[in-house]
Amino acid sequence: MGVKSAVLFLAVILYSCSSEGNNRNSAVEFTGKDLFIQRCAVCHGVDGGLQGSNSPDLRNTRLSKQEIMKMIENGGSGMPAFKTIISSSEEKNNIVDHILTLKK
Repeated sequence: MGVKSAVLFLAVILYSCSSEGNNRNSAVEFTGKDLFIQRCAVCHGVDGGLQGSNSPDLRNTRLSKQEIMKMIENGGSGMPAFKTIISSSEEKNNIVDHILTLKK
């Protein structure tokens, strides 16, 4: 692959990862599981039980849907706030719904 091809390839990848490349008009819609893996799995693990960085085991959560939503938006107990990172209410709801499916 030549330098020009590599630069073009990198530009396409970067654009597709940008907010402009992933606008709401895109045909791609992510499931709650997809969003959880993208945003949450680094600390909580794909199955919610990783407990990285002292994160809680989400499989044992006793939090309500509203409490989980509040935690995602505002953070707390070492978790950063995702209010501005995940601005779509639909995406947050999908993540919460997925978290509730992880419960043992």
